[in-house]
Amino acid sequence: MFADHLQFKDRLFELALEVSGVTNSEWFERYENREPVDMKEEPWDLLGGLSQRQFLIRISEDWIKPTFGVRYFGEFARSRIPETVNDCVFTDSGFNDECWPLLEDEGLDVICIRLRRDGFVFDSTDSRGYVTCVPKTFDIRLTEGEPEKAAESIAFLLDTERELACAV
Repeated sequence: MFADHLQFKDRLFELALEVSGVTNSEWFERYENREPVDMKEEPWDLLGGLSQRQFLIRISEDWIKPTFGVRYFGEFARSRIPETVNDCVFTDSGFNDECWPLLEDEGLDVICIRLRRDGFVFDSTDSRGYVTCVPKTFDIRLTEGEPEKAAESIAFLLDTERELACAV
């Protein structure tokens, strides 16, 4: 199964790069560096002493959402889905407001698959939460060191959904 891959935060990354002047390679080399510490959590002089996470939150929560509305990133993400695509996967979202523009599009069949790991939850220190507004929501429990189990479960769910849609 092949699908286009998009993220709600793609637009946020574009804005962060434009505003900061940091190059794409500089940004992601640091953002994806987890050794010896998670570098996206560390203050960075190129961002005025903010960490990358703090910088993204500031752009999103202090500028974009108050100015353009809480649905901005969902509406932008919806505009990026090609008309000719059969399947599209978003690998991020922790906000119901991001999902509504997709749910309201009658041409889309939205399925939410939440990946869960023991010891990892959204708590009161995180502005995100579990998406709860998608009627077709499935939870997959991850097993440490066995990502193929999750992939098999997801493939089974999507194949079953396709079969059900064809039967209607």
